[in-house]
Amino acid sequence: MKKILMTTLTLVFLAAATPASATLTDNGDGTVTDDVTGLMWIQNDVSPIQGKDDACVYCDNLVSAGYDDWRAPTIEELQTIIDYQYDSPAIDGSVFDTTTIGDNYWSSTPLPGISGFAWGIETSSGKVDSYFYDYDYFKANIRCVRGVMVETTVVDNGDGETVTSSDGLVWSKQTSKASMNWQDAHAYCSNLEAGGMSDWFLPTMEELRTLVAFDKVNPAADTALFEVPSGDAYYWTATEQAGYTENAWRIKFYNGYTAPTDKISAGWVRCAHEAPPENFCECPDCPVCEPEIVEVEKIVEVPTECPACPACEPEIVEVEKIVEVPVEKIVYVESPCSNENCDLTGLTYSQLKAKRAELYQAIKKLKKCRMAATHAMYKARKAERKARIAEKKAEFLAKLKAKKGKNK
Repeated sequence: MKKILMTTLTLVFLAAATPASATLTDNGDGTVTDDVTGLMWIQNDVSPIQGKDDACVYCDNLVSAGYDDWRAPTIEELQTIIDYQYDSPAIDGSVFDTTTIGDNYWSSTPLPGISGFAWGIETSSGKVDSYFYDYDYFKANIRCVRGVMVETTVVDNGDGETVTSSDGLVWSKQTSKASMNWQDAHAYCSNLEAGGMSDWFLPTMEELRTLVAFDKVNPAADTALFEVPSGDAYYWTATEQAGYTENAWRIKFYNGYTAPTDKISAGWVRCAHEAPPENFCECPDCPVCEPEIVEVEKIVEVPTECPACPACEPEIVEVEKIVEVPVEKIVYVESPCSNENCDLTGLTYSQLKAKRAELYQAIKKLKKCRMAATHAMYKARKAERKARIAEKKAEFLAKLKAKKGKNK
């Protein structure tokens, strides 16, 4: 048997993260686009609508800005337009019309395990709560949405201590050994050593809420990845309540309920960490990484003899495999990079959000372009190889014909 070496090219693309805080753009046609999640929202809400089902029907029948695929948002989607730097309402009034905003907003997400309840948000503060939509008197607003939001995925790192999420954060698998007040929660994360890393921090509301599994209850989390104590399991976030510095936000991992409370109250702690440096681009090459190309050798056995044309070469097939690794490839540095477009020194939180969204969109475009070029390259190389084989076959047949002519 003759052994032919076949090389399989594996392109490893690192999944771009979806930042927790949205960057919103007024489209000027009564709609608002989230430049990070890609969702489009109706600028003005509809108030009030009785029952979640009626709210869903309203959005399903809505035609606005030339689109007829509007729908009621899920609770995860509705949370993305809540901005906790605002209060009464906790929403950006520069892009959304806040003159009609009421206290409660419907989502399409039912409360698991209890019939007749659905999740909603109290937009005056941003509190996530459940509403019993079968009551005749209960009404809430609805803000319709269209598009598909990229979900945050989490992968176990296999070290027994940490997991990594697709928004570029590493999380501690274990919870704190005891509940504590808000100040102690910060100190606990600052002193944590896990996964061979220090410098852990208390996550923000936008960060921690990505771990809530609203299709589960007691706890509303993936217990294969995270340890969660039984009972209400309130977890602290680093986000203070706007206008009330004595209060901070907690998430109830029993079901996903959120509310601010005074900082002296007790809460559990789950710490976060930026993904380690080896998973990030570093200056001066940030913020876009090239895909890693891994060559894998595979031995393909072919017959020693080729009945039709013994001189020809066997066709070599190249296989392209896309492997997604949920690690963010953007790094935000405190010191200047040599690339002036990557200098983030001195930027405010809002400016960093805008920059992050801009880079995220640029990465998506670069990936699409690179993918198209890669496919075109493979097709061209395969066509050239087929042409060479055909040429050799033609030469062999010509020689064979000439040989037969001489023998006559």
